[in-house]
Amino acid sequence: MRNNKMIYLGNLTYLNTIKNIIEKDPSLIYLICYIGDSTKITLDSRIIPNIEIECRELHNFSVIDYNPPSERPTHDVSNITLTRFGKHLFDELKSYEICKKLEELLDFQNKESFSRSFYQNFSFETDPSDDIIKEICKVKKIFPIANNHHEYDKDGNHLTIEYEKINDEIIAKLMIQCTCSNVLIEN
Repeated sequence: MRNNKMIYLGNLTYLNTIKNIIEKDPSLIYLICYIGDSTKITLDSRIIPNIEIECRELHNFSVIDYNPPSERPTHDVSNITLTRFGKHLFDELKSYEICKKLEELLDFQNKESFSRSFYQNFSFETDPSDDIIKEICKVKKIFPIANNHHEYDKDGNHLTIEYEKINDEIIAKLMIQCTCSNVLIEN
C-alpha cells in the first residue's frame, strides 16, 4: 500500500461477516467490491484466478446470488448479483473506502501475496484514535466548544481553550487573561 497506515475495521457494522469471509480468503472482499461496482474496479485475474470458485464461496455467505453458467462452453459467468445483505455490506466497504484501499494492494501481487498484504495493512481492532476523539467529545460536552474553540468570560477574566488532535494525542492550548494583571498566559 502506498501509505503504510493501518486500516482498522473494528467499527464496521458487518465486522463478523467480514471476518468470516476474510478467514476463508481476503480476496473475496476484493471480489465483493468488484461485483458492487465493476465500472470503477477492475477484476485482476492474479487475485481472482477462477471467478466461479470465488462466487460459490460468496454465495455460501449469502452475499451474492450466483447462477453458474449454462452448459455451453461459450458462456461466461454472467449472472452474479449482490443480495440485499451483500449490497449493505458493499455500501459499508465503499463508504469506509476499503474497496479503494484494496485496489491499492493490487500492484505486483498474486493471490498469496495479496493475502499477506491484507493482513499487514488491515486490522480487526478499532482505531486507537477513536478513543481520543471520544475524549474530545466528552470535553466538548463540558465546554460548548465550536470548531475546537471555547471562550469563557467572567468578571473581566478571559479564558480561551483550543483543542487539536495531532497523531494520537490531544493538544490543548489555554490562554488566560486576568483582571489582576495585563499579562497574557499561554500554555
